Amino acid sequence: MARTTRRIDQPRYAEWVRSSKALKPIAPGLALFVEGLGKMDAQLVFEDAATDAHLDMDLTDRLVLSQLWVLGAYEVVRTMSERVRAKPSLLSKRLAERTHRTKRYLERVRIPLAKLEPATRHAATDFAEALPAMHSSLGISWKVANRVFIPRRRMADRLLKLLQALKK
Repeated sequence: MARTTRRIDQPRYAEWVRSSKALKPIAPGLALFVEGLGKMDAQLVFEDAATDAHLDMDLTDRLVLSQLWVLGAYEVVRTMSERVRAKPSLLSKRLAERTHRTKRYLERVRIPLAKLEPATRHAATDFAEALPAMHSSLGISWKVANRVFIPRRRMADRLLKLLQALKK
């Protein structure tokens, strides 16, 4: 059986690889993992932008990979947050707070995906399960509360921008 070559948003993947280097002072072992998350993100972004006639991945694959991406990305930011709390000199106060905000943003989807309960900060408004949805331009998303959808692409953009800020 022939193996399908996954197509990828190459410039986006290259930016993930460059930005992953910013993790070395905080958690050196995460840099390679983040490159892998970046590759998944770049593949999903490519697939989200492709027309139906050119899709390599079916919707189930995209949904499962998106969910795994969220779980992995959350663990990266959680680890960063813990390291910075333990050793505040790793980042400026501004970047440390941005790291903690990114973690809180990701947890709103991650907790209901992993634990089937709402994130504590949103227990009064959010569903126990994050319901999969499709955003017309941003791809796989999750409905976490009435009229509240969080696209995986926005989570990826936020993490990538955090890493870019750390790199500077």
